[in-house]
Amino acid sequence: MTESERALLTFEQLFDTSRAIYKKQKKILEIVLEPFDITVLQYLLMFKIHQSGSTPLSKLAMSLDLKPASVTRMTDILYKRQLMNRYDSPDDRRIVMIQLTEEGEELIEKAAVQYAKMGAGLYQKLDTSQLQYLRKLAGSLTKLAEGCSEKSGN
Repeated sequence: MTESERALLTFEQLFDTSRAIYKKQKKILEIVLEPFDITVLQYLLMFKIHQSGSTPLSKLAMSLDLKPASVTRMTDILYKRQLMNRYDSPDDRRIVMIQLTEEGEELIEKAAVQYAKMGAGLYQKLDTSQLQYLRKLAGSLTKLAEGCSEKSGN
């Protein structure tokens, strides 16, 4: 087997594994979010805001790899449900800032607890050292992927 064939096989294995894990985690998250009546994408948007606090809408769109119009539609829905607030940036009125309301923060925290309980089963057969290795490997792969996307312009 040539070096390029080994690299391709490794890529295929990583891709298949990543996809399988993603699908399982997404399904768990969908089940967790059903009682809260929000989508996975809405949850991810809210979680990003939860992590970073008040955030420009354009930055949220970039971090989720979505168009600003898509994020605007999502924020409209969540705003109407009183899960987030929008306001103009004090530095530049053209910039729309988004922050979670108290209700939004509570929803994220409750959903995160439920997700942790349900999602734990996905990894419970791994011991502590395997989980640590998985985290380290995931971090390394993420950095490599980010480096590749910067070089390719994506």
